[in-house]
Amino acid sequence: MPQCLQLLHTFKQNITGGAFEALAAGTGDNLNIPNFQQGSHGNLLEVWGGNSANACDFDVRSPFFHDNIRGLRMAQMFNPTLSGADGDPQLLLPSYIRQPLYRSDTLIPEVNGTATNNVGLDFLMWFDDLEGASQNGYSWDQISGRIKNTLGVKVSATAGAAGDWGATRALNQDDDRLKANTDYAILGATSQLPALSLSFIGPETSGRRVGMPLHWSEDQAGGFFVDMSVKYNQLPCIIVVNANNRGGILFQAADPGGAIATAATIILAELS
Repeated sequence: MPQCLQLLHTFKQNITGGAFEALAAGTGDNLNIPNFQQGSHGNLLEVWGGNSANACDFDVRSPFFHDNIRGLRMAQMFNPTLSGADGDPQLLLPSYIRQPLYRSDTLIPEVNGTATNNVGLDFLMWFDDLEGASQNGYSWDQISGRIKNTLGVKVSATAGAAGDWGATRALNQDDDRLKANTDYAILGATSQLPALSLSFIGPETSGRRVGMPLHWSEDQAGGFFVDMSVKYNQLPCIIVVNANNRGGILFQAADPGGAIATAATIILAELS
């Protein structure tokens, strides 16, 4: 039963404002829900958003949700007491709550905000049985007893200038200290600057984008995938990668504020 964790990035620059308007999928992402196995489940686990200058409302809707008018509507706070990113990103769903997804549906993400603002809204999805996926995912219970050391590896991913994904940055491009023939669990990430999302794609993700918010509160970000696994009854949300593949594990960042130089540090666990 191939299980799959997958991130979807959506965004719009220079919004019209004053009414709900559609967001577009990021490069390489798709608003269409995969055709996961009939009888299995797909869920939205987490949703987070960002706005470059003001508060706003987001929604995501489809004919299969509660309604196709506003669907899942979420308020995005803009907090001027924070420096720089002013509350970008904000986690928008309550913990432990899953919104069901439907096979071959198309999500419609929208924003209602202030004219000329730049916005982003990202979705972390889970599929119980997605044909063709073969992710190397583990639960916290499965790896916690195998940890020999924890470490941080710098990956200087920079967000795209126009709200989309930026250039790829390999896991070993800035800080090549992983031991050959060794497995490492990706627990989360911290960063010098917050950004809407940091994602990675590699052999162990089955070529599918996995990601997280680079949250301004570091305790939300440093163990993000551990927290996801624990919150959702030990879902295998923690991707384990082999050091020999480090050059092919590619990170990207995205943020409505443009080319944010995140100076991210990936928090890893060396496994026995």
